[in-house]
Amino acid sequence: MADSSLLLTAVGVAGTLAGSGLTGLISSRIERRKEAAAERTQVRQEKAADRIHIREQKIEHYRWRRDRRQNAYVEFYAASQEVLRLFAEVHVRVNPGGEISEVTRQLINEANEKNSGLHKLAAVVNVEGPRNVSTQASLIATRLTLLIASAVNALGSSDPDDAMNHRDRLGQDVEALAVAQTNFLHLAQAALEEIDSLS
Repeated sequence: MADSSLLLTAVGVAGTLAGSGLTGLISSRIERRKEAAAERTQVRQEKAADRIHIREQKIEHYRWRRDRRQNAYVEFYAASQEVLRLFAEVHVRVNPGGEISEVTRQLINEANEKNSGLHKLAAVVNVEGPRNVSTQASLIATRLTLLIASAVNALGSSDPDDAMNHRDRLGQDVEALAVAQTNFLHLAQAALEEIDSLS
């Protein structure tokens, strides 16, 4: 009987050891699964945080880009308006066969200076883009340069008929520039709205 109780004790001890080993094995697997799940959760959270950070950086870049474009567009438009205003004053002063007054000469000189600055601003618009806005800015800058030549021809002509033709052409050029500036504004506004839609 002692052998059977010893056997039962040995079987009981072996069963307890096997049970605790099995429990340890199961606990270990459960722990590893919990750790793996925690790691996956942490990776997902880090990826989500990275996506949010990248999105915030993109939004900030779009805002920066929009501000740069808007400043370039506004400065160019204001400068072109100033040059156009000067040419409108020159247009009024064109007298067929008349003398060029000192005030008119000063207006042309001022228009030349402002037009030079306008070309620099057009270059900034060209860099900022987009292409359709920069093309329109270049068109305005070129037309304003040609307007100087028309004004000088109108003022320098001694033939009254020739002076009147130049004066009429000058008036048409001023009107065409006003239309080109309106088109520039529409294109610039669309370009800024496009950036806003990206953010």
